[in-house]
Amino acid sequence: MSTLSVVLIIIAIVAIAAALWMFMEKKRSERLKSKFGPEYERMVQESGRRPAEAALESRAKRVEKLPIRALRNQEREDFARRWREEQARFVDDPRAAVESADKLVIEVMRARGYPMGEFDQKMVFEKQ
Repeated sequence: MSTLSVVLIIIAIVAIAAALWMFMEKKRSERLKSKFGPEYERMVQESGRRPAEAALESRAKRVEKLPIRALRNQEREDFARRWREEQARFVDDPRAAVESADKLVIEVMRARGYPMGEFDQKMVFEKQ
């Protein structure tokens, strides 16, 4: 095999590897953008694509470890009813309605399995 053939084979392998890497990066970005929506765009604007994607992947891995569950029908109906009550109450007493709604959201998150007891975790959800 000539030196030219070896060089051409190496160039072809490098080109294929680069194309595969670019394809995988594009799919990764699309997956994160689909999963996080506007949060993805906000983080990319704030810190750039690579740091934002690394942070979002880290967040997704952390959340995957949580014992999150869907609400049972009765729970969902009860929380929805209570939410409608807080919305109606907002007109007469906005401050109390917002405080109660905040407590209700935390209760829903706990019922689903999110770690709402820790202050740092609560702050992550409050900032979003």
